Amino acid sequence: GTPYTIMEAAILFESGLAKHFDRIILVSAPEWLRIDRVMKRDGTGRHKVMSRIKHQTPEHQLMDMAHFVVQNDGLAAVLPQVIKIDASLRAEI
Repeated sequence: GTPYTIMEAAILFESGLAKHFDRIILVSAPEWLRIDRVMKRDGTGRHKVMSRIKHQTPEHQLMDMAHFVVQNDGLAAVLPQVIKIDASLRAEI
């Protein structure tokens, strides 16, 4: 009864699971901001966060593979971006 389902997966492409989804939405932020957010969230140091990032697919490659990109940089409003993606997904049904 729902038009679509959303699943959060931080390492969707690295895990090989991307092939199981019809559309991919990437939430993007500048690296410095992602590092800061993870450090605050996990209470961990910059070195540990950088080590994790080093083993992930570079964001510019993820952007090429995603169908939609939400900019979560603290400048652009997120909700209008999500509403636009919702409208696009509903139009495909």
